[in-house]
Amino acid sequence: MQSTSFAALRHQPLMGLALYCSLLLCTSAVLAEAAHLVKLAPIVTAPIRYHVSTFGVLAPSIEDLSFQVPGRIDRFLVDEGDLVIQGQILAQLQTTDALDQLSKQKVALDQAQRKLARLDKLHQEGSVQKSQFEDVQDDYEKTRIAHEQAELNLRRCYLRAPAGGVILKEFLDSRTTITPGMPIFAFQSKDEAWVAEVDLTDRHTFNLQIGSQAVLRFAPYAGEEFLGTVSKLAGIANDSNGLFTAEITFATHDRVLKPGMIAEVDLYQASADSYTTVPLDALVGLRSNRARIYVVAKGASSVVGKTVVVKSVIDAEAALQDSLDDYKMVVVRGQSGLESGSVIVSLQPQAN
Repeated sequence: MQSTSFAALRHQPLMGLALYCSLLLCTSAVLAEAAHLVKLAPIVTAPIRYHVSTFGVLAPSIEDLSFQVPGRIDRFLVDEGDLVIQGQILAQLQTTDALDQLSKQKVALDQAQRKLARLDKLHQEGSVQKSQFEDVQDDYEKTRIAHEQAELNLRRCYLRAPAGGVILKEFLDSRTTITPGMPIFAFQSKDEAWVAEVDLTDRHTFNLQIGSQAVLRFAPYAGEEFLGTVSKLAGIANDSNGLFTAEITFATHDRVLKPGMIAEVDLYQASADSYTTVPLDALVGLRSNRARIYVVAKGASSVVGKTVVVKSVIDAEAALQDSLDDYKMVVVRGQSGLESGSVIVSLQPQAN
């Protein structure tokens, strides 16, 4: 009898431990059932980088080349697509009249020089009045200017390349009479930066500015990127489509490009101000620019529901107009059934 009582007393601590463990498991199960299993992501406050993807048309800075004097074209010396160097003759007018005029002016200048020299000597000797000598000086000066103009007109009978570049287009295909300023060639200087034009919505226009970074890609050069910047941004929308035209200046890396080529364009601009950003997965019931999110304060085990205003969506992030400085994390998975005060269990540890 005594031995049996002793055995029962010996097993009492084990029974108590089993009872405690059972109670603990039941309590944990109740807590786990009451808590929501979620995934969290950090809330970030920083300047945002606007990103616009669009297409542009290559529109290089083209210069129309023309003669400055009237005449009849004698010959063309280049064709469309030709590469030319600075000073190279591109086309020539008939020079017969210009040469005749220059010859006459040279004879007149020689005569005026001899007359001036003779009157100068007589003036020094006191044989002629000062007014007579000054009249001859004036006549000589007028003759000299006329001679220089005749030389200039002869030089203008030759249309030369203003710089090294390429002849993009020839406007005339026959030897015809032209007037000053009539376009003869469309010319692209190799020193001029190439420009791509893109059309932007008003929202994108306000997010970008002169100097915004640009990356361009052209189909013939797969895998290559051409870096540039926004050099011009229209302040008025186009009447035809209601969009704002931006010009992007970029380096060609000596690649051959042609006007009218289509470019894939990515534009980037960092904001001047800092914004609160959260992953897109954090937004619940997004309508227009409003959504619901669930945030967690540092060290907290429950969430707070907030309605926020979305300023911009950039890639997989949403920039908010609201400040969330009091909160460190946001729920990005498991929002179903959440409300303010809901207890959560995170799938991953919270950031310190």
